[in-house]
Amino acid sequence: MEKKSYKLVQSSCLNPFEVVENNVLVFGHVARMVFFEGGKVILEYGNGWFGYGNNPVKELALKGVTDCKRVTAKFSIEKAKEDTIYIEKFKGYGGIADNPLTIYIPVSALGIHFKETKTISNDTEVKTYHVWEVETDGIMKNDSEKVSRPISLTFDIYLKAVLTEFGEEIERTTSLLKSFGMEVYHYQVEYLLREYKLVKKI
Repeated sequence: MEKKSYKLVQSSCLNPFEVVENNVLVFGHVARMVFFEGGKVILEYGNGWFGYGNNPVKELALKGVTDCKRVTAKFSIEKAKEDTIYIEKFKGYGGIADNPLTIYIPVSALGIHFKETKTISNDTEVKTYHVWEVETDGIMKNDSEKVSRPISLTFDIYLKAVLTEFGEEIERTTSLLKSFGMEVYHYQVEYLLREYKLVKKI
């Protein structure tokens, strides 16, 4: 019996990964990835590829995975095997290549691990993210030679946002104007407050 191997492949003009078994498409497109280890969910990623722009990856090997099973929403992660990926189709989609899908992936298959916490700030808010890293064999789209090689890439999981003093001022002013029946949006109030502060400096 031929040994099975699995990959996540970006093979269409769209960003989401598709699931390939022995170089044959078996499921696509991925809409959500859940990573598990020891019968527990380690990380849930509500995206079908890594990153929020265009997918930079051509394919990623799912190391150590030798089986793929289709499951329902009643699937218990506690019974998940570390050599198996599990596919859950969303209700209402039938064909083998229809989207969207949730895929349950062993942490070891992609070498997923936590890397660091980072913050991105501006004068209205401070956003906090957890950065995770993928380490496996694969092919990036910009590789001149389309040969699988060890690669690593990172992706962010959004945690929270905290308003700065100026951000809170925008929030208060927006709420105040709405209480008078005015239909305004945060970006409009932000623009007005910036202009007002600019005029005060002159």
